[in-house]
Amino acid sequence: MYGTRMRMSVMLFLAGCASASPSEAPKPEASTPQPEAAQEPKPTAADCKEHEGALDKASPQHTAENLLAAAACYRKGSAVAREIVVLHALIASFPDHPRAKEAVRDAGQAYEGIGHTADAARMFEEYARRYAAEPDAADLLKRATCFRHGFGDDRTAEQNLQELRRRHRVTATLDELCPKPAP
Repeated sequence: MYGTRMRMSVMLFLAGCASASPSEAPKPEASTPQPEAAQEPKPTAADCKEHEGALDKASPQHTAENLLAAAACYRKGSAVAREIVVLHALIASFPDHPRAKEAVRDAGQAYEGIGHTADAARMFEEYARRYAAEPDAADLLKRATCFRHGFGDDRTAEQNLQELRRRHRVTATLDELCPKPAP
């Protein structure tokens, strides 16, 4: 399922991220009091480097736990592209691991966070299929359905809606579940 095509897509995505220039945040005015920094600093790529061995299948570090730790490190450091790569590695290498469902859900949320709603929908649909009994399965399938409806894939959105009706007793129509904003 997560073969060469997925790796190529992720690599192209990463290449695009690497070439993008970061936007500058607005600078606060001198008179504005700044709160004390109570948070720990975000990890940098160097801080997450210790987890790189987790991606190498031949490495003894290639375990689901190490991949989850790497994904969490990249998430804290706002390195979403690296987080997604690591989550897909976990899903591909350890599909039956008890925490694989976290990786599927987190990958969908990471894609959603960067505006890749088609990829988010795909991951949320996979989660809903594989982990239908989980409490958040219906909510994630609803989000996937609305993403599909929002970008015009109404055939898949209707299929998702039928699944919601069958498994989760949803009675809404597609337009009630996912109202499109007025022009």
